[in-house]
Amino acid sequence: MNILGIDPGMNTGLVLYSVGFGGGKIIRKKTIRAKGQDDEEKFEYLIKEFKNFLRNNKVDKVIIEKPRRYIRIVNYKPINTKSAFKVVEAYRVIKTILSEWGIPTVIVHSPSRYKGLPTKHPAKALLRSLGYDVENMTEHEIDATVLALFYT
Repeated sequence: MNILGIDPGMNTGLVLYSVGFGGGKIIRKKTIRAKGQDDEEKFEYLIKEFKNFLRNNKVDKVIIEKPRRYIRIVNYKPINTKSAFKVVEAYRVIKTILSEWGIPTVIVHSPSRYKGLPTKHPAKALLRSLGYDVENMTEHEIDATVLALFYT
């Protein structure tokens, strides 16, 4: 079974994780960085690249993170309202495509930021402890991997 973890946004992380009797492994990872002169072009690019990913990969199930409506902090830095709404809009666009394609989807609410934990990026520390090469993954791919692994 191939499970796609998605960390949505204008930089969308995608990790396709294959689960079988002997365990599982990452078979594809990608960060779609929205390109374009304005928001409309960026969303068109995101849509095109996401559909291409689905066309070129067998996806049995999706785990997608639902962003908070009002994101105040990302990586311990304030985020402006316009950026927060773009993240929510990217989530909605991706969710619509998944629905149109008939791919079973599990929506996971965004965890609260990791106050009081000994590391700045717990997902990265967790994957590193499990033997994943996180140094060659983007922040978005790391988050998408955690979704695919632990919310299956």
